[in-house]
Amino acid sequence: MKIENPDIMSKEERMRYEESLKEMRDYNNCLNTARQDGKLEGCMEEKLRMAKSLKDLNVPIDIIAKASGLSIEEISKL
Repeated sequence: MKIENPDIMSKEERMRYEESLKEMRDYNNCLNTARQDGKLEGCMEEKLRMAKSLKDLNVPIDIIAKASGLSIEEISKL
């Protein structure tokens, strides 16, 4: 909801308008956070998948750790 001149609103209308703007910003922030979290989660899943594949090919764990950025402990658990 966009208002051309919020100064002409009554106090109650102004409060409802401000609340709707806050709710919209909160909603957008939640969506952005969810997108970022999803990207990070997807990136980690891909690292784990790659590390598992390399481990299955008998690539040394220290090499996998260097290539993936995962710890030796994380790779050992795969």
